[in-house]
Amino acid sequence: MLRGLALFAFLLCALFVQGQYVSTPLNEGHARLLEAYQLQHRTDERVSAFKPGLVQVKQLDSLRQGDTQTWTRKRYNSWVMRKLRHEHLIEVRKDDFYLNGDFVFDLTVGRDLNDAQQGTIYTNTRGFQFEGTVGKRVFFSSTFYENQSIFPAYLDNVVADRESVPGLGRYKTFENFAGDTAYDYAFATGAAGVAFSRYSFIQLGYDRQFVGHGFRSLLLSDASFPYPFFRGNIGFLDGRVQYSITWATLQGTERVPLGLERGKEFPFQRKRAKFSYLSVFPTHWFSVGLFTAVLQRVWTDSSHVDADFDYYLPSGLLSYAASDDDVNRTIGINASIQPLNQLRFYGQYAQYRYWSDDAFQIGVQLLDPLKWNHLSFRAEFNSGNVNDLTQDTLGNPLSGELAFTHNGQFLGHPLDGPFDELLIQGSIRLRDFQFSGTLMRYQREFPLTGLPTASITYINAEAAYIVNPMSLAKVVMGATYRTDDVLPSTQFIYFGFRTALLDRYSEF
Repeated sequence: MLRGLALFAFLLCALFVQGQYVSTPLNEGHARLLEAYQLQHRTDERVSAFKPGLVQVKQLDSLRQGDTQTWTRKRYNSWVMRKLRHEHLIEVRKDDFYLNGDFVFDLTVGRDLNDAQQGTIYTNTRGFQFEGTVGKRVFFSSTFYENQSIFPAYLDNVVADRESVPGLGRYKTFENFAGDTAYDYAFATGAAGVAFSRYSFIQLGYDRQFVGHGFRSLLLSDASFPYPFFRGNIGFLDGRVQYSITWATLQGTERVPLGLERGKEFPFQRKRAKFSYLSVFPTHWFSVGLFTAVLQRVWTDSSHVDADFDYYLPSGLLSYAASDDDVNRTIGINASIQPLNQLRFYGQYAQYRYWSDDAFQIGVQLLDPLKWNHLSFRAEFNSGNVNDLTQDTLGNPLSGELAFTHNGQFLGHPLDGPFDELLIQGSIRLRDFQFSGTLMRYQREFPLTGLPTASITYINAEAAYIVNPMSLAKVVMGATYRTDDVLPSTQFIYFGFRTALLDRYSEF
C-alpha cells in the first residue's frame, strides 16, 4: 500500500516539477574527476557518502572533458570529429530537455602466459547508456550491456563458486567458435527521479548503490548486482545534515519452496531490504555517517511472509532496533577528514548479524594535487572478522532467505570469510594518455571448511589513450600478475578498445 502511494507521489511530482540534476557517476574514471572537484570546493560541496547523489549535468559534462589549468582539449568543428573526440554520440540541448547518449563497448583480448592449456581470454560487450533531464527537476538514466566472456582461471573459479559474474549477474554458458566454454551475461540499469533541491530528491529504479569513500565498501557496495529500489534523500541546514532511506528487493540463487511457485517456473527466493544512512557535516573538513541495513525474509518453507510494519517506516534505526532474530541486520559508521583541498582520510566500521561479525577500513586518498595531470593515489586497508555471511551464528545456512547477498554476491566487501586486505592504487593522466596501477595483497581464512589460510597478491598495470573523455572510450594495454597459495599464478596480458563507463571488479 505504502509503496503504491510512494510511486503515485513520484509520478505526480514528475507531472508538475522539472529538473537540471543527474545522478553522480559510479564508474571510477568520471567519479575520480568529480571527487577531485568536490574536495577542492569542500567549503561549498557537502557530499554524502551514500552514492549516487546529484550533480548538475552541465557541470558533470565540463568535468568529464578532463581539461586542466595548463591544457585544454582541442574542439573540432566537423560532426564526425566532434562525436569521435569530445562529444556524446547523442546530445540534445534544450531549455526543458537535456540528453546524453552513447554506445558502450568492450573489445578486449589477451592470454595467460602461465596457462598453456587455456586459449584466448576475451570480453565482447555491446550496449548503450543514456542520461538526461526533463525540465528543471526530473532526471533519468538507463544502461544496457550484452556480454560474452572467457575469464582467467582464478576469476573463472570465482564465477563458478558464486554462480554469477562479480557485479554483473547470472550467466549462461555456451561453446564459442574455438570450442571453449564461455559465459553469456547481460547487465542493465535504469532509474528516474525528481530533485527538489541540491540535497533532496526521490528516485525509483533498478541499479546499484555505494556507501563510503574507499575503493571497497564494508557497508553497501556497487560490486553487487543491481536491484529494484525506491529511495528518498533529504538535506537540512544547506546539506549539513542529510538522510537517505532506500527500500529494495533482493533475491538469492535458490528457488522458492516446492508448492509455492507461481506460474510454470519456480521464482528465486526474494528478501526485503531497507538501507538508511544519516550523514552529518559538523565542519567543511569532517563528516560522519550512520548506516543501517535490515533484511527480512519473503518465504519460509511453507508460506509467504508479510513485511513487518516497521519496514515501511522511513526510519532505518527504528527497524534495526525493533527487528527480531528472524532478520539479518547490519550497522556501521563511515567517517572522513579532509585537512587539505586534495587530501582525504577515511574509514568505516561495520557490525554484521547480531554483533557476531565485524569489519573495519582505513584509507587515505590524494586527488589532483598539482591540478595539471589528474594525479590520484589511494592506500586502503580492510579487515574483516567475518566467518561466513551466508550462515547464521550457529553455522546453519541462511541460503537466499536472509544472507547479506544479492544474486549470490555480497552487498558489502566482495571477499567473504575472515580477511585482511591492503590495496594501493595510483593513476596519472598526461593530456589524453593515462597510466594506472593497482597492488592488492590479502590473506583469507576458511574457518568453516578447514582449508588453510590463503595469501594472494594481485598486481595490475595499464596504459591507455583516451579517444573520447565523455564516453571514456580508450585504447588500452595492460598486464595482470596474480599469485595464490592454492591456484597456479596468473600472468595475463591484454589489449582492448573499450568505453570504461562500467567498473568491472577483477581484484580477487
